[in-house]
Amino acid sequence: MAMTFFIVLMAWVFFRTADLPAALVYLGSLFGLTTVQDGAGLLGGILYQPYYWGTFSLAAVIVWGCPQTWDWTRTIPRWKAAPIALALLVSLAVLMTQAYNPFIYFIF
Repeated sequence: MAMTFFIVLMAWVFFRTADLPAALVYLGSLFGLTTVQDGAGLLGGILYQPYYWGTFSLAAVIVWGCPQTWDWTRTIPRWKAAPIALALLVSLAVLMTQAYNPFIYFIF
């Protein structure tokens, strides 16, 4: 699964950049093959604040410390699952009555 994620991330670079040389420069910067540009130290000083480390730590505790969704959804009784399924069907019906929205990735 990690390999698939890595391949998809690398493929997104080619969709984001305008041409192949720009994509190669971008890939090089992802792997540290370029020089540090001016202002990178300032940006690092802004990003690496204790607040963000605390937020990251809280997110890590939530992700790895709480039970997984599968663990508590497989034990839901049918009388609790029925209103959830009904809410899903109602929301899908509301979405189907809305106006047409074009495909958001029309640039590609």
